[in-house]
Amino acid sequence: MTIISKPSRAHVLSTPNPSYAAQIEGVQYNYSNGEHELVVTLRGAEGQHAAAVSQGEAGFALVDESPLLVLCARFGDDLPWMAAPYCWHRTPSRERVLPPTAGSEDESRIQLEILLIEAADGSVRATRCVTLGLDFTRALNEAIREQARFPFDPREHDRRLLDLKRRCPTPEAMVAYATARTFGLP
Repeated sequence: MTIISKPSRAHVLSTPNPSYAAQIEGVQYNYSNGEHELVVTLRGAEGQHAAAVSQGEAGFALVDESPLLVLCARFGDDLPWMAAPYCWHRTPSRERVLPPTAGSEDESRIQLEILLIEAADGSVRATRCVTLGLDFTRALNEAIREQARFPFDPREHDRRLLDLKRRCPTPEAMVAYATARTFGLP
């Protein structure tokens, strides 16, 4: 599994970041320091892709096979379903903050920050923040909390991910298998 490093919050639209640009194309879901982020890195991330991320209908699906979890996302018609595995244990320990439990005083709907990155030069081509539905928020938060409870075995994690990919070889197949779905709200 490839882990894509996350750009800093100070990253400015169209500002090249060579260390980030060196990463491969793909999608990564990050949950760290209590914040949720989805980074989509594409080569040729131009017009229609930027419009899809910034303005298109945003759909999300959660595949929860505890301790494995995968966040799937799509944006309009121009960016079809993509799948981003998440692993709590691969987040630096200083950035690990358990999400709130359902019904707790600090519970709120997830605010998901989305970045579209041009892989060729590392520039941010589009950003957006969406709010996820409450039921989806609760399912994702509980999946993260459950994953954190398990001891981590990298080989077992990778084996489970390969098994899921065999059963669901495309992101669309994973979405059909998802345990929760929602749309992003402004």
